[in-house]
Amino acid sequence: MAVVITEQDIYTTASTWSRERLEALVDGLKNTLKSMKPVREEPTKKALQFPRIPKDLKMSQAVKDMVFWDFPKDIDIDKELENMWEERAK
Repeated sequence: MAVVITEQDIYTTASTWSRERLEALVDGLKNTLKSMKPVREEPTKKALQFPRIPKDLKMSQAVKDMVFWDFPKDIDIDKELENMWEERAK
């Protein structure tokens, strides 16, 4: 069976104690809390490290194929950009 203790119960009990007893209780609680380890360690933030890419490194053809491409000859880029902005405005 669970015991329910209200804030009023604590206040009523503590109000009957002497000042020395209350100070001893507070000191004991402080020491107990200091000795307890945190339940969960806070993760340390690691600095981002980006890969160092040499200046003279040549791009492989596979990378070029993924990144660069030629537009089809029959496409009107200005018209496509205009259509894109119109679609976004909707």
